[in-house]
Amino acid sequence: GSTPASPTFRTICLQGPTILAGVTLRLLRRAVLAMGVGTIVAAILRLRGSGGVPPRQGKWRQLSGPDFR
Repeated sequence: GSTPASPTFRTICLQGPTILAGVTLRLLRRAVLAMGVGTIVAAILRLRGSGGVPPRQGKWRQLSGPDFR
């Protein structure tokens, strides 16, 4: 014959949508938090500057003076 469903299985089946909604909401909160932290880090790096190669303006010219001989 068939075995009746255990109370724990029945409880899980009845609360399935509630548990799924809780997990989905938790995942959504984590995703929003991660995106927020990423945005803040990107903004800080952008405002601070990368400290890369300085812009090159003008041309090379011969330096003169007593220190450059």
